[in-house]
Amino acid sequence: MTETLEQPTAVGAEVADGDGAVREMTERVTQFLAARGALEGDARVRGVRRLIGGYSREMWYFEVARRHSTESFVLRMDPPELTTMLVTDRLREWGFLTALHSEGTVRVPGPRWIDERGEEFGRPAIIMDRVPGRNTLELWRDVSDEDRDLDAWEARAVGLAKLLASYTCVGLDRLPLSVERPTSWSEYMAGCEQRWRAIEAAYPEPVPLLRYIAGWLEANRPEPVPLSLVHGDMQPNNVLIDAEEIFYAVDWEMTHVGDPREDLGWWLFTELSNPAPFVSLFLDRVCETYRTETGLTDSQLNPDVLKYFTVAASLGCFEDIMEQLTAFAQARTQATNVGYVAVALPFMYSSWMSTIRELMSGTGQEVGR
Repeated sequence: MTETLEQPTAVGAEVADGDGAVREMTERVTQFLAARGALEGDARVRGVRRLIGGYSREMWYFEVARRHSTESFVLRMDPPELTTMLVTDRLREWGFLTALHSEGTVRVPGPRWIDERGEEFGRPAIIMDRVPGRNTLELWRDVSDEDRDLDAWEARAVGLAKLLASYTCVGLDRLPLSVERPTSWSEYMAGCEQRWRAIEAAYPEPVPLLRYIAGWLEANRPEPVPLSLVHGDMQPNNVLIDAEEIFYAVDWEMTHVGDPREDLGWWLFTELSNPAPFVSLFLDRVCETYRTETGLTDSQLNPDVLKYFTVAASLGCFEDIMEQLTAFAQARTQATNVGYVAVALPFMYSSWMSTIRELMSGTGQEVGR
């Protein structure tokens, strides 16, 4: 989820008359917070602006200002019906955020309030603390390639590995009771492989590549590891780094219990198409750090295993794209960005097959079944 602020627009008495959307949101936020006793004394809502970017949620930024202090918040709400690219559940996301914030192992934005049924914002919404950081793509673009401090980026690669490793320390019993917990690693992997086949079955026309990938993943499973918390969309826009080089993970809407290596695999897959490939640059160091933090062995986590997971971990994103393409073809959605993300499919197909060929030629893996 890319969070890019629109040009700041003042609120309250300073809102421009023509800025109806900002005025309406300011009124909604003010009423919502006032009803919860969060605007006592001289507190007022200001600086409301829309966060541009992301495929799934409508995002707003605002501040609550008092005479001697200011707090910053982010509001995440469902988009208008029939316009969303990704259908996720705010109550589920809220459950993960509150559980993780209470548990304390993983740094997440502090969850503050929820409009579970959308009775006050018109659609389900959650409000959380705004993390005071920047994502790695922004940081990478700060300097030219010639001036980039690679030692600093190696340290960030290590920091990211430690962040992802911290997910494995979260006790599954601390997660919401509604979260599905597979009974075994094998059961979980088999379920994922079946989802690849189910995507094709639900699509309006055959996609035999998906059967091939499902068979290849099944035939070449890596060594099992303990199931753990998985973020589900671990990519550069969803990790923020503050001025003290502390890492925070945001956007927990696709979180689940699964194989922890998925998060590293998906991050590496996204680096194939983004200009800040710092994990790929220091992959051996990342693997070493992750193994040290989690206790996994060399055979359980190494660059080849992570290549396997660049394919396996693509499932969640790909599944969403294919579901929305199907919905668009059947006139069940009006989301125009469906066409935009569909452009990614040839790249995904090519990347998967390139990775599979590389692994099969180098390690004698099976073709699949």
